[in-house]
Amino acid sequence: MATHSEISEVKEQDVERHVEHLDDLLKQYLGFLDEYHTARQELSRHFSTGFFNLAQANRSAGPGRRYGQDYYDERMQASRRVSVIMDEEGSRVRISSTAPEVTPAEQNEKEELTKEASSDPLRWFGILVPPALRSAKTDFAAALDDPIPRILNTARKMHQLEHEISRLRKSIKKHTSKSGAVEEPRR
Repeated sequence: MATHSEISEVKEQDVERHVEHLDDLLKQYLGFLDEYHTARQELSRHFSTGFFNLAQANRSAGPGRRYGQDYYDERMQASRRVSVIMDEEGSRVRISSTAPEVTPAEQNEKEELTKEASSDPLRWFGILVPPALRSAKTDFAAALDDPIPRILNTARKMHQLEHEISRLRKSIKKHTSKSGAVEEPRR
């Protein structure tokens, strides 16, 4: 028959394993947090550069000529879409460059409109657009292609890890309150 000290020693070893696992999870969380922060900085850089280039294009445009969402008509469609795809790990965010699906009635109307318009959004502003406007398009596309999916996927991983950390902390607290032998780890 096991003595009280042997049972207490086994519980202490379980708690120590849980604490070590908690440390590993917290290190992993800090890695994800660093990746998230880096991606947010990259997104901020792409957007600020894009808006700066857009302002530069507006400054260099002739009188009465402006670039931006208020200066094209409503027929403009998004050239990129965000899709959430479920895989074995959960949900994953991907960016696709495909146009949205349309019904056959909308397709006939759209064909008439697209005969005169190109799928390139820069064509809506003419053939000779300023280089700064092309740079703005590139910056905004780069922001959408890499940092946004990375931010969303990393945030999802962090959220899952937060739940796991919370469960492990509760387990450690439960074991330490029963035995009273080991102190609760500090936060």
